[in-house]
Amino acid sequence: MGFREWRAVFRRPVLVAILLGVGSVGLVGTGVFAIATHTHEQAQFVELSGGRGVEVDATLSEVHASSSDTTRTARRPYQRPELCPIYTFTADGRAYSVLDQTDCSTRSEDFTPGDSVAVLYDPLDPTVAFVDTAETRSRIGNAPVFSIASIVVGVVLALVSPFAVVRARARARRRR
Repeated sequence: MGFREWRAVFRRPVLVAILLGVGSVGLVGTGVFAIATHTHEQAQFVELSGGRGVEVDATLSEVHASSSDTTRTARRPYQRPELCPIYTFTADGRAYSVLDQTDCSTRSEDFTPGDSVAVLYDPLDPTVAFVDTAETRSRIGNAPVFSIASIVVGVVLALVSPFAVVRARARARRRR
């Protein structure tokens, strides 16, 4: 869509209200989902670090390259992917892996195969595991600021959309 098409859309108050409403629902939904996920992770981590979890050493088994930062644009012809370590630990005779998203880097030299870290896992469900570092504790303990901001912006858009329609209709009446 070009500039003229967008300009035509914004001249119609009902379309503006629909766009603002859909945007607000999307933002609020994303924020609520992120807060629910964060709260669940935080509760799991608090339970495990409170004595229910088992701490073991895990070794760096591979490095995961995220594809989200590899976009090519005119301004950024190429940006190296973000690399995050995956650690493997053994529980009940089986190997499990945990991705450490707090220790990511764009340089592969930052990771040495065989490095070890402490991992906290749930003995009832070893797939629930956290790398036990200060960064993880900080990330888990902090409030989800972007999620709250998303909800606030979504609510503001929801409140603004009816006023946009009223204002546009008032302008249309004055032109007649």
